[in-house]
Amino acid sequence: MDPYAPALQHKCKRGFFSTVAWGISATAVTGILCATGVGLYGLRIVDHKSDSLLDFAQQTLGNLPEIQKNLPPILADALSDERRPDYISKIKVTGQIASGPDKRGHMRGSIEVTNTGDEVVSMMPLRITLANAGGGALSQRTRVGATPLGVADEDWPGPLMPGATRKMVQRFDIEPGRDSGDANDYKVECEVTDVRIWKPIVKAAAPADSTHDRAE
Repeated sequence: MDPYAPALQHKCKRGFFSTVAWGISATAVTGILCATGVGLYGLRIVDHKSDSLLDFAQQTLGNLPEIQKNLPPILADALSDERRPDYISKIKVTGQIASGPDKRGHMRGSIEVTNTGDEVVSMMPLRITLANAGGGALSQRTRVGATPLGVADEDWPGPLMPGATRKMVQRFDIEPGRDSGDANDYKVECEVTDVRIWKPIVKAAAPADSTHDRAE
């Protein structure tokens, strides 16, 4: 063998699957780089806009009293309330199974809410849970026992007046089966998650007529 002969160079050709794998890898790397760039650009925008968004939120909160004054009287009066967690002790809520379960697994629960205090409840969401005899939760629903306004919708029953009792029906669905049991195997548990009390708007006294005072 001639030591000075040029070395032979072997070129390996990629097969079909190797080419496909190489293309997928290149595409994935390109996608990761593009996603990283977009993410960094988004963080930069958020960093520049966060101060302006915070200022806008603070300005909006500061203008809420003025916005409420410009509302129609019926809306402004209805939205005049305050959160009163201490008033929960004046709310009595009971629940029981009214019917079911039927062959389709449908059940109905009956809920009664009574305002035993002397305030008007303007907002009162309830967390209603269907539980088995052992206390295990099977299904949960959220209902509103009182709203600022009453309209022709079960989700807007209206305020709960002092001494008033409100009845509601809640449907539950469980898996149907031969071992579903009867109504005695279930119970309805209710939780008051928030209470807001209506506050009458106090109108400012009309200013005295200075012209009449000077004339006298």
